[in-house]
Amino acid sequence: KGSISQLIKQRYMKLLSNFKQIFGLVLIAVLVVIGCKKDTATADNASLLAKASWNMSEERFAQVNTGGGGAVYYYKKGSTSDIGQLNSLVMKFNADGTGTYAIGAITGTVTWQFTNAEKTKMTWTISYSSGGSQIVYWENIKLTETTLQYSEYFTTATGITSLAMATCTH
Repeated sequence: KGSISQLIKQRYMKLLSNFKQIFGLVLIAVLVVIGCKKDTATADNASLLAKASWNMSEERFAQVNTGGGGAVYYYKKGSTSDIGQLNSLVMKFNADGTGTYAIGAITGTVTWQFTNAEKTKMTWTISYSSGGSQIVYWENIKLTETTLQYSEYFTTATGITSLAMATCTH
């Protein structure tokens, strides 16, 4: 009787010891996997904006002149006429707050900055190579690896006010 209960107790203790070792190894493995988990954070808007040049894909815009007249336009790459030479629009924003702008024969350099902590609003200025400049305001900026969406407004030196919603790709 004593030897059977002692044998059972020894086996129980050995089993308990093995269980502790296995549990310890599993716990260590879980901690290693969690500790080595790949960082899946996405890039912020500044790095996405500066990643590549942007080309107009689609834009809806309205313009009003100083006399009160105006027009509403719609452009979609490949399916509508080339309103305002939007087929040739190329914008490049560099990480240092500079960049370039080209639409048809009109070219210029750009300075830009986000105006809120969330980086969903920005102001940028085009300094045209032919002289003059244009301040452009963007809001509701949404960026992915390949798409830039925004709302835009500005007033030209001749008093034309423009409001637009656009999607660019690269």
